[in-house]
Amino acid sequence: MFLYKTAERNPSLMKAAIELHQNGSLLPDTFVLDYDQIQHNAAHMIEVAQKLDIDLFMMTKQLGRNPLISKMLIEAGFAGAVTVDYKEALLMIRNGIPLAHVGHLVQTPTQVIREVIKAKPKLMTVFSVEKAREIDEMSRLENHVQPIMLRIIGEEDVIYDAQQGGIKRSELDAAVAELSKLSHLSIEGVTSFPCFLYDSVLQDVVATPNVQTLQEAAYQLRHRYDQPIQHINMPSATCAYTIPKISAAGGTQGEPGHGLTGTTPMHAVTDLAETPAILYVSEVSHQFDHHSYCYGGGHYRRSGIERAYVATRGGEWQEAQVDAPEASSIDYYFGLSGVHPIGSTVLMAFRSQIFVTRSDVAVIGGLHSGRPQLLGVFDSLGQSKSVR
Repeated sequence: MFLYKTAERNPSLMKAAIELHQNGSLLPDTFVLDYDQIQHNAAHMIEVAQKLDIDLFMMTKQLGRNPLISKMLIEAGFAGAVTVDYKEALLMIRNGIPLAHVGHLVQTPTQVIREVIKAKPKLMTVFSVEKAREIDEMSRLENHVQPIMLRIIGEEDVIYDAQQGGIKRSELDAAVAELSKLSHLSIEGVTSFPCFLYDSVLQDVVATPNVQTLQEAAYQLRHRYDQPIQHINMPSATCAYTIPKISAAGGTQGEPGHGLTGTTPMHAVTDLAETPAILYVSEVSHQFDHHSYCYGGGHYRRSGIERAYVATRGGEWQEAQVDAPEASSIDYYFGLSGVHPIGSTVLMAFRSQIFVTRSDVAVIGGLHSGRPQLLGVFDSLGQSKSVR
């Protein structure tokens, strides 16, 4: 999906990934992150966001919850991490990374709420009055008033499967009546997902109906209930190009994930400000029936993977079509068109969700100063591993 753009705009990453695999530093099924380029991408987004008074929270699940990258992003100016589930929140707490947004898309489990509240997250999202009551009780025990956002759902909103949940727009009045009885939380924002999506026909990122739902809910909360709604959280496809769209829609927050690595859908077809900064490295395992097969482990069913580059140890490059596994199959291997020497390096660039894979993550610095260095290797959930 991003192979050609990565080769065109970040050849240093391609070269380094091949060298590190062929000298034995990287094993197959490893995502390689370009530390310096991610830092540059982040700095540009922050510059745009500051001019428009938009807060940016970093979404690290696509990067395997990587603590090295996360700490760099905090130093670069991000307000904190948006943790997509409670496991990510606990990892960020252990690594001393501020929590900006907890509970969206995955609600915080009952037994974890108090530990999260002790970390003083900037915002927690709730899907229900019942979950808000739990947060209120744990906040009372911690002598803390926790700011929350409500996930609001309109009748025409886009909701992905396995992400259902929230307070229906039509039931907001009843929910606020109950929430107003709670003394240790404060309703300060509204959120939804996805608020922006790439339209391949228009070749642009456009607002979903969720945006109008948030606008109407924020107005209702401010004017009917006098709630201090300071935050209108509009995640999805956040990058320097879409931050002005968030601002124009009345949003106050974006949550870059793929934007950090230059891999939103629009980055695949357009040279946006962010340069691609991630590759997947594998190795040819065997041939069968005039095809080659490389090691898998990093597949995600919405990856959009199509092509790969195969680099032999003799320095020859070939392009190959990738036969991705069916959704019902485990990605033990990726199929490759053609017959390629066993042990050859395979490079791919596709839409990643590293935290749901079994891949390793290698972070490389110094690529663009001519002094490449392997800064660390981690598992897909952010735990450090020994460097080979």
